[in-house]
Amino acid sequence: MHELKQKHQLIWVCKDAMPYFQRNWFDAQQNSNLSTPSSGKNAGRQPVSKFVVENRRFILRHYFRGGVPSYFTKDRFLFRGWYATRAYKELVLLQEMIKVGLPVPMPVAARCRLNKISYTADIIMHEIPGANSLATILAERELGVTEWAEIGKTIQRFHRLGFQHVDLNAHNILLDSNHQIHLVDFDRCKRRTYAKGWALAGLARLQRSLNKIKRKNSEFHYQQNDFKNLKNAYHE
Repeated sequence: MHELKQKHQLIWVCKDAMPYFQRNWFDAQQNSNLSTPSSGKNAGRQPVSKFVVENRRFILRHYFRGGVPSYFTKDRFLFRGWYATRAYKELVLLQEMIKVGLPVPMPVAARCRLNKISYTADIIMHEIPGANSLATILAERELGVTEWAEIGKTIQRFHRLGFQHVDLNAHNILLDSNHQIHLVDFDRCKRRTYAKGWALAGLARLQRSLNKIKRKNSEFHYQQNDFKNLKNAYHE
């Protein structure tokens, strides 16, 4: 990984992306290709911007606060060192998952900007072609038994290799145009020794996410039996 240092700023660029990466991709004023930030269909729940450079499609995601802390600051985090920042940790984690063949977005670069004792951060990834979130797809159609089974098997692959997704929900699971399953948005996630407790907690979180959307939208194409098909495949 390459490091590009400036005053109060550090950019990490993945080795494979270094030949084509441009620093101004992080800056809306300089990157005229950036789209308006929106909740991306193929980038998870957080708002993202998209841009295309020489037929390469990218996603830029800014890191935002969630929960109670967001009432005090929407996007600033306590600085404890460059290598303890959320952007750096997620970039490294994505590289680890790519190396073991897990279906995640290909990372490009991450940036952190320091302001006294706090920082803001951004990350750039390749866009997954033709991908839509599970939440988006279920708003339009039902999934078959095979598709639910593939989701369960994919989650199991991550868990068995020790990758814990701490915010597993219907927005962070993508299906691409070839019906392949991908997981996205690994902010605050980590690799740890597999344990049944945290693994099943992740599945429970996903189930709550699906139930929550169903309560808000009666036409959401999800039934409890669908999750049984997912869990059966997960436990195979």
